[in-house]
Amino acid sequence: MDECKPLVEDALHIRRKLADLLETASLPGVPDDEARRMLSILVVGGGPTGVEFAAELHDFLKEDMPRVYPKLSGMLTITVVQSADHILNCFDQRISDFAEAKFARDGIKVLTGQRVLAVAAAEATVQDKKSKVKHNLPFGVCVWSTAGANTRPLFSST
Repeated sequence: MDECKPLVEDALHIRRKLADLLETASLPGVPDDEARRMLSILVVGGGPTGVEFAAELHDFLKEDMPRVYPKLSGMLTITVVQSADHILNCFDQRISDFAEAKFARDGIKVLTGQRVLAVAAAEATVQDKKSKVKHNLPFGVCVWSTAGANTRPLFSST
């Protein structure tokens, strides 16, 4: 039972952080570009945990958020960064294709063949594995969900 405590605490921390970002982004005077950055969710890892987190977060935020925060309705983005050539690469290719198509319909951006090189307080540096081109992805919350990783502190920009 105690081994679940850090996981529950992490989930509660993420929930509180998202609530804080939604409240802050909805304040009068917050520029739209800053609200969009705050409401950018970055999920690192396209395995089962990262994909499920992104899908559940999408459902919650797309179904419930507009009722409470109508002004923010089109500002939220979810991006999944996956090092492999497709998400859910531990499953049959048909499952990966289905999940990627569903994410595309839902507006969840999937970046495959990309490696996260560094994570700072408000952005991640990502490199395309083939071209070696680097770019920065700003975020309000970054959730790390890769194989072999130990628990890490939650990265957030505020």
